[in-house]
Amino acid sequence: MRDRLLRVFSLSLGLITFGVYGWAVLMPDNHSLIVGFPWFYLVQGGFLCGGIWAIANIWGKQDDESKGLVWLGGGLDWIIFCLIATLSLSLLTAQFTEIAVLYSAVDIAYVGILYGLHHFWLRQPKNDEPQSLLTHPLLLAQGLLCIGFSVWSLTLWLKDTVSPELSRLADLRALGIEASYRFSSVTLRNWATFGHPNYVAGFLLLALPLLISLAIAAKSWQRWLWIVGCGMSVVAFYSTNSRGGWLGLFVAFGVIVILLLRKSSLPRRWLSFSSVAGFTLLVIWATQNDRLRGTFTGLFTLGQQGGEFAYRWITAYTGWQMGWDQPLAGQGLGSTALLYQEFRPVWAGLEAEILFQLHSTPVQIWAELGFTGILTIVLGLFLLTKMWWKLLQPNIWEAIASEDKLLLYAIGAAGAGYSVMALTDYQLDVIAITGFLLLYISLLTNLYHRYVTPVLSLKPIFQPLALSLIGLTLVGILSWSIPMNTAFAYSHQAFQSLRQEKLENFVDQLTTAYSLAPWQPYYAYQLGWSLGEVALWGNNPSDISQTLREEAILWFQRAIATSPNYEFGQSSLGWLTLVDTPTVATGYFSRALELMPYHRLTLVGLGESWLKRGEPEKAIEAIAIEFVRFPAFATSPLWLDPKWQEYYPAMLRRTDEIFTALLDQTDNKNQALQTWLHQNRGAIRWYYGNDLGAAEDFQASNFSLGQLLLDLDNIDPETWQQDLTSAQIQAFESAINNNEKWALAIAAWLSPDEAEFYLKKALHSNNQTEILNYLQSSLKDKNTLRDWVRNKEPLRPNRIRRLGFNVISRHLGGNQPSDFGAFYDNIPVTNFFGNLFTSLRYAPELDLALSEYWQPLLESSPAPELD
Repeated sequence: MRDRLLRVFSLSLGLITFGVYGWAVLMPDNHSLIVGFPWFYLVQGGFLCGGIWAIANIWGKQDDESKGLVWLGGGLDWIIFCLIATLSLSLLTAQFTEIAVLYSAVDIAYVGILYGLHHFWLRQPKNDEPQSLLTHPLLLAQGLLCIGFSVWSLTLWLKDTVSPELSRLADLRALGIEASYRFSSVTLRNWATFGHPNYVAGFLLLALPLLISLAIAAKSWQRWLWIVGCGMSVVAFYSTNSRGGWLGLFVAFGVIVILLLRKSSLPRRWLSFSSVAGFTLLVIWATQNDRLRGTFTGLFTLGQQGGEFAYRWITAYTGWQMGWDQPLAGQGLGSTALLYQEFRPVWAGLEAEILFQLHSTPVQIWAELGFTGILTIVLGLFLLTKMWWKLLQPNIWEAIASEDKLLLYAIGAAGAGYSVMALTDYQLDVIAITGFLLLYISLLTNLYHRYVTPVLSLKPIFQPLALSLIGLTLVGILSWSIPMNTAFAYSHQAFQSLRQEKLENFVDQLTTAYSLAPWQPYYAYQLGWSLGEVALWGNNPSDISQTLREEAILWFQRAIATSPNYEFGQSSLGWLTLVDTPTVATGYFSRALELMPYHRLTLVGLGESWLKRGEPEKAIEAIAIEFVRFPAFATSPLWLDPKWQEYYPAMLRRTDEIFTALLDQTDNKNQALQTWLHQNRGAIRWYYGNDLGAAEDFQASNFSLGQLLLDLDNIDPETWQQDLTSAQIQAFESAINNNEKWALAIAAWLSPDEAEFYLKKALHSNNQTEILNYLQSSLKDKNTLRDWVRNKEPLRPNRIRRLGFNVISRHLGGNQPSDFGAFYDNIPVTNFFGNLFTSLRYAPELDLALSEYWQPLLESSPAPELD
């Protein structure tokens, strides 16, 4: 009876654990939802059940047979010991100890589940021949889960992404605008169910070898099920358009080819022909893929062209700097999001501003666990490869059952392919992928025990000690997590109160959450921002606004006391203190600039603080630097505000001077930057009326639109076809036919009677009624195109939203903040002339040069004075 209860208990825990794993595979956007309510508790429950299930598998006594810890073998147990030692050492040196404890607890749970799986495969019914692992119910269930994932992933992608995009393109075609589905855009690739195409590709890279092996081993109708599953998985994999996934697939295919050529009894000629054909198809796919071609371009330019490769270059550089700062044991698990901006280089521009992982497994491990972490992983991979290689030796290979050979093919292909992808992305925080990797490792250790080295157990005398240590660790983690989980529950209630506009309840509940887990800066940030939002943007009496603003300042100070290296907190404090203490605001804006120099409006806030302190020269300098980095901002109606209007001409002059100085010092080899500097200096010169200087810049940059704008200012709109050159007319009409926004806007100005038609096409929408009415009315009283572009109406304030703040903070439910500072867009420039005033996302030489201008404007930020 006792044995039966133990088996039922163990089976129940295993089913619950697998159920949570299935949720982590199939739940849409689960990588984000694991930190949302109530799923945060579900995932913890899954880890807890998995850990207890592992203990029951290892030490449970069944059928009068003593159980106990069995080594993984092949030296892997020493790697596990090194991993635990590395985590312990990292906890001692981590700046954010509690967060490192949380992530370490997850890793320890994974270790426990690995040993549990290892023992699960070892258990065999008495007097039976060892069962083929490939036909084991758990592996069959994993295969079916992979098929379900592929079908569900494609369904979600088609329903939630492809269908709405096709509808949008149809609406554009109704306006006369031809556009196609941009498969290279990350938002249009298959994200389901993990939230990002690379995660989907990583999971499928592990799934495909298993499904192929199951298809080969199956018989009758079952084989067709697995074949269809393989086909669906290939389609789902293709829909991700993942470069790392493609490289991993290429390597996995190469491993399979080598194994077949060496081990298979199939005809060599047939294998060789099939291999060449397969590689040819993969190469054709690569050469036809714009994203993959861009990868090779980025490799040869070291990311100088910007884009995704520049993003990876920045994260790799930042990760290296983080690890080098603490080389022995790294910064601690989970520290990347909190320290990233401190180590992010000034030349990174607008790329990779915030993130919570470094998009490369080796880089992530180096940053968070240092040399000891890298050494542990490298040795672990070496020993796993050695175990797999031993199984391929002729004297052992001959004794391996045919179905187990298929499994070895799958393990080798999945391991090699995913190892390559891991170089380009970090995915060990995705439960579905890490669980899949643990499954493969446990299969390999069991095959190694079965065919190479017999099972070895921990000596009986040490079994109680091991169980006691594991039990104490489990109890310690559970005790430590109680305040964290209670705080999470209070925060959920608080955010519900906020949505119900019950501000007092929100503050009380989130304050309680903060008091339970003060090491989580998210609660203090949410309190600070929510109170500051009401204080600065709410319609409240001045005394109430003042009180709320003071409370917001206190909460932001608490947040940056815990997490001082986050630009959002520093700049938010800058805007809050700018109201009445500009000297303090200067310090906060200065620190924000050090952390993220070219975030929009930070220089404006710094300039305004200097202006309020009575130093307009420094204010002019700060705003001029902002104009150089974001030229369109120089056209904003904001500068017609009385506090700025008298300084606006000086700002434009200083902007011109900085452009000129940058042109003089820019390397002649960097023609792209020189062209950009000329074009944008010319655009600003044209805007404020320096036509001679603008003409020189447009000629130097070979910018035909700029010359067209200059000519249009000097002609009669009714006779433009006689006044412009034939080349200009041809280029202009071609641009209209191609639905270029600038050309449609100019056409609206030239033909006021048809303005509505052209403006709707240029706006790509029929729904922007307010903007459309403003643009039409403003056309009527403007003598020149330049007068129309000089928008003087602050139609509505624009604020920069902190996209991804919650996800990066690994919390859901709270507000998505916006910056407290606001600006007004120049509507014609923003909507139509984006190619006239352009901003560079990534220009290292420019950003390094500009840093010499803003660094003299900085002051030290004050230390928070907390109760």
